[in-house]
Amino acid sequence: MSMDLDKYNLSEEEKKLTEKALGEIFSGGDSELATSLWYADYKEVPVSIKTFLSDPHYLGQSTGNGELVYRYILDELSHVFSPKGTDIMEVCLTGDTQVKLLDGTTASMEDLYKRQFDGEGKFYVYSFNEDTDAVTVGVAHTIIHNGVKPVYRVTLDNGESFKSTDDHKFLMRDKSWKRVRDLKAGESFMPIVDSVYQYKVVSVEFVGYEEVYDMQVDDCHNFGLYCGVYASNCVTGAIGIGKTSLAIWGLCYLLYRLMCLRDMRTYYRLAGGNVGVAFFNVTLEKSYGVAYNRMQECLKNSPWFLERGHLLGKKHIHYKPDAPIDFVVGSLESHGLGENIYCITGDTNIVTKKGIYPIHSLSNQHVTVLTYNTVTGGMEWSSMAYVIDRGKKDDIYEIELEDGSVFKCTGDHSILVEDANGEQYYKQAQDLVPDDEIVEGSIA
Repeated sequence: MSMDLDKYNLSEEEKKLTEKALGEIFSGGDSELATSLWYADYKEVPVSIKTFLSDPHYLGQSTGNGELVYRYILDELSHVFSPKGTDIMEVCLTGDTQVKLLDGTTASMEDLYKRQFDGEGKFYVYSFNEDTDAVTVGVAHTIIHNGVKPVYRVTLDNGESFKSTDDHKFLMRDKSWKRVRDLKAGESFMPIVDSVYQYKVVSVEFVGYEEVYDMQVDDCHNFGLYCGVYASNCVTGAIGIGKTSLAIWGLCYLLYRLMCLRDMRTYYRLAGGNVGVAFFNVTLEKSYGVAYNRMQECLKNSPWFLERGHLLGKKHIHYKPDAPIDFVVGSLESHGLGENIYCITGDTNIVTKKGIYPIHSLSNQHVTVLTYNTVTGGMEWSSMAYVIDRGKKDDIYEIELEDGSVFKCTGDHSILVEDANGEQYYKQAQDLVPDDEIVEGSIA
């Protein structure tokens, strides 16, 4: 195994430890070194996803102590979050993998990916119908590029081979599905056509890191490769398989693991600001309704989360972690871009631990500033923040407060306001109207 670690700016000691841990993982799947390094960053060792979903102390009160979780979803989440797990989007094939098309030609995954941008939508592949035990026509579309992933080469007894991530599933002769990492020499794949070959596994070897792709195939959800075997496809867009529940429970578990970290800012090398968890959909209403509100209900019913956060608001009660984590809900690009980037004019005075200064004089410096805590409702000193010169902006708004003071900022700058019910929420400067109640102390 070889891997270029120079681009990660590691020390020589860190490189040696990384190479040793990766070597142990790729050779045996487990690494005591990797495990010890992993848990050194945690103040609380995270429980497994199965315990998290079934124990009423965590998310069990929202899942019927795990009884409401489909076995398929539980198995997939267990794999994703296992020490050997990868992530859902690593179920992919390399770009040079040849797909057998129904018109008698072949095309690589990379070529099929490019074709969809040239107006070619659906195309037809060989697919296996498990209900009828017969080859059928598969309607394929939506090729996805999943970035660079570790890949393995599987060599067959017909001399052909294919490369994929270790998580990709292939149809075996006994009609079971096996992931690449579970394949054993001598096992036979289900062949697309009968031949003198048994389509047996000769070898499986790690070959490095490559660009990888996957696609969606309607109905049977698999497609034939030129080498003669069937690969499973992604299930993007499938309806009724519990995608939303899987996403919500998985996200709650990710949030849980984030909050178990000793110092998430140091862990993720953040100069300042909070970690953002974003919920986006085609409309703002769907963004709140589909996932955000359902996740909020899970968090509000969890003793573990309630011990480490607060319920805010009077009319629309929502959960806010005590940890430096923000929930962002939106439907437009502008709703997410610039989160934790505060664009105010250079002459705006900022209260720092060292005194009051116009922000332009602090450009490219790390500072500690006075900030408003939405949980306690009081003022406190922030963690270390970094001041960035964002250049010239055209959409500058001048906002005058009832005490006569004035401040200027860009139109997309978020201002904390409070409604008649006492609920606090952020509003962009360009959307403010007269009589909006800005929370005292929340702006400099």
